[in-house]
Amino acid sequence: MTAVLGPTRNASIIPLAAGVAVAESIRREVGLEAEVKWPNDVLVGGRKVGGILAESAWSGGDVRNILLGIGVNVNDRLPPALPGATSLSELGGVVGIDRFTDSLLERLGRRIELLEERPGDLIEAWRSMSSTLGRPVEVMSGSGDTVRGVALDVDGDGALLVETGQGVRRFVSGSLRERYC
Repeated sequence: MTAVLGPTRNASIIPLAAGVAVAESIRREVGLEAEVKWPNDVLVGGRKVGGILAESAWSGGDVRNILLGIGVNVNDRLPPALPGATSLSELGGVVGIDRFTDSLLERLGRRIELLEERPGDLIEAWRSMSSTLGRPVEVMSGSGDTVRGVALDVDGDGALLVETGQGVRRFVSGSLRERYC
């Protein structure tokens, strides 16, 4: 689904808010322990069940609106060629798409309100569901650099902080792979 959101002063943490809303909906509607993986994945049992993509439209240096794409494998049968992915139906039974969507939209609305009123609480909710923090990771930055280290935290802008051994690096975007050392 795609939601069109109005301007917000906290646009950089919209993907984290959406990830929390998706994970909460999975926990409530399916009873599975969903987690969030920086920057935009939702996992169950270490396998990807959903993802988030946010695109901002700018005008004169201000965010005009945000297109928030949310994809969740609800009742899909995934091919064996995707061993890192799964669907809710493969893990916990068939889920009514309307019920799941209603739950997701309700939670997303609450998380967007929280993002505006108390963004620190939203970041804390993301941290509590994170599969990333405290783990060895590899981050490929937008410039193509690959950095290895331990994911320490996310800051107030949703950037990932990684301890590299030569100091802490901050990533506002990138591709992350959790390393199993």
